[in-house]
Amino acid sequence: WEIGNLSGLGAVLIPFADIPKRLSEIPHDRSLVVYCHVGVRSALVCETLLDQGFPEVFNLAGGYLAWVTDIDSNLPRY
Repeated sequence: WEIGNLSGLGAVLIPFADIPKRLSEIPHDRSLVVYCHVGVRSALVCETLLDQGFPEVFNLAGGYLAWVTDIDSNLPRY
């Protein structure tokens, strides 16, 4: 997160291990896109959120790395 993130697009950092105790901070009233560095942990978070009743949850395929490669090469790679 310190090196590169999508906070300029509204991203909020909630580490993988903190998801269960921070569910109340995650909005239920809109679609969510979850991402991590390459998309593996975020896929697990998506499953958790869907199991908890979140209506629209999407994994950013390829994660931050794919975003930097395919969408915004001005962001730092790590």
